[in-house]
This record gives sequence, C-alpha cells and structure tokens, in this order.
Amino acid sequence: MDQSVIPGFHYIVRPTLSKTPLFGGKPKKLLSIGRGYGKRFTFDSSDKNENNNYFWSDSYPDGFGFAPHEVFPGHSFRILAGEQEMGIAIVKKANKPQREIEMSLLPGGGVLKRFRVEVLCSMEMGEKVITRACTVVGTAIVVKKGPKDGAVLQRIEAPGLDTELYKSFRDVPGELTFIASSHQKYLKED
Repeated sequence: MDQSVIPGFHYIVRPTLSKTPLFGGKPKKLLSIGRGYGKRFTFDSSDKNENNNYFWSDSYPDGFGFAPHEVFPGHSFRILAGEQEMGIAIVKKANKPQREIEMSLLPGGGVLKRFRVEVLCSMEMGEKVITRACTVVGTAIVVKKGPKDGAVLQRIEAPGLDTELYKSFRDVPGELTFIASSHQKYLKED
C-alpha cells in the first residue's frame, strides 16, 4: 500500500482497471485503515448509524487507485498580497485532478501535504466589490495535526491567475497568497 494514503485526507477511489470510481466518484475523507492482510478502508458518510462507505483491500485483485482531493466547491479564501488584504475568493468548481507533490512529517506526529490544484473561483476585490470568475492554479497546503485529526486546508501558495485578473495584482507589492477561511463549507454527498 502507498504510504501517502493516510486517514484524515480526502480521496476519490477507483478499482484498478475500472472506469467507475467508488462512492459515485465523490471525494470522501478516509476515516481508518484496518490491520492485517485484508485491510478495511472506511470513509466518511452522512449516515452515522450505518456507514456503507468501506471496502477491503483484497476486494479487487488488481487493487485500487487513490486520487487525493482537498480543495472543494465552497471553500473560501482571503486574498493577501504580502500583508495587504485584497478581497475574497470562493471556489466554484474543483473538477480537475489534484496531485500530491510533497509530504512531510511535523513535530508531534502531524503531516503536511502539498497539492498542485487548479480550481475555478469567483472573486470579490476592492471597495467597489468587483466580482470576477477566475481559474486559479497553485500549491494547496493541507495540514493534519495529530493521528485522530482530520486534514485542514491552510492556504494556496503562489497562485497563478487568469491573465485579465493578474493585471489587477501585478503592481501590488508582496507575494500573493490565498488564506483559507477558518470555517469551511463544501459539498459533501454520499
């Protein structure tokens, strides 16, 4: 099993050699990985009394593919250029694959992961509240603090923006960063 698959993070799971992902193709948070040869993988569910979002590692002889997915529609960010707050961005679409590019262990048992993401956001900037849709490509920073904790999206670093929107930021001093809002709401469906 790939050591980068860790409980607390979200994955889209597909049996190898199949075009149909499990759970309707929706990203699910991995809750636990059982012990032994036939490990049970259990994912979150809205039905807390009878969670049917699980499978065993030996359910398919060819195995499974786990595609990480940590940025969702509904996530909101404060747009910062250095220390200056420029506005807000809200993710409208996150359909593109999100690729893990780095994983590191934190002191105290935490995990930090970096993901390459491409999402469509609506943005509100300035006092006049200029609203625009924009493709944002960058590195999402996701942290899981402890063994029992879920992963939390912290920020998107070095966001690349659509050409028209980039013109609004090119004269602003400081590095552009999207800081995740503290209370995230995103679509969770079974």
